[in-house]
Amino acid sequence: RNRTVTSSDLVTVLFRHFAEHGGVQDHEMTMRSFKGTERTLSWTSVNRFDDDGEVMEVIGIGVDLTELRRSEAQLLEAQEIAGLGSWELDLRTGALAWSDAALAILEVDRETIGSTIGHFLARVHPEDRAEIERTYPRSLESGEQYDVTYRLQMPNGRVKYIHGRSRSPHDGHRGHSRR
Repeated sequence: RNRTVTSSDLVTVLFRHFAEHGGVQDHEMTMRSFKGTERTLSWTSVNRFDDDGEVMEVIGIGVDLTELRRSEAQLLEAQEIAGLGSWELDLRTGALAWSDAALAILEVDRETIGSTIGHFLARVHPEDRAEIERTYPRSLESGEQYDVTYRLQMPNGRVKYIHGRSRSPHDGHRGHSRR
C-alpha cells in the first residue's frame, strides 16, 4: 500500500509497519519532506528478534525512486500520445509483459492476452504467424532489430494491421540476448 507520510513520521511508521509484519519486507511509500516536496521511496527491511520473540531492531535500506517513477509516467504518456506500445519478453521464464498502451492497440486486457508468446500468437492472423515465428527468433540470435507488419484476427472477425518493431539487448561478451 502506498501512503504519504512526513519526514518526522517516517521512522515511526516504518518501524511499526515492519515490526507488525515480521520477516523481510518491501514497502514503497511517498514521503513529504520538510520543504514540502514529495519523494517516492522503496524500503527493504528485516526484523531481528530477541530470545522472547520481541522485535529488537529493524535493519533496513531505502532507495529514492522519485525520478524513476517520473520517467515511467512520462514514457507511458508519450506512448499514449504517439499511439505506441511496448512489451518485454523474459527469455528465461517466457513471461511476456505488456504496457497499457500496447494492450489498447491490441484491444485486449491483460487477462485476455495472457502472459506468454503463445497467447499472443493465438491472436495473430494464421497466415502471419509463421513470419513472426521466423523473424523474432532470428532477431534474438543476431541482435538485429525485429521489424514486421502483421494482422490481428479480432474476435468480431475484423482484421487489424499492426507494425511491430523490437530490439533485443545483447550480452556484450557472450553475444546472447538478455530479453
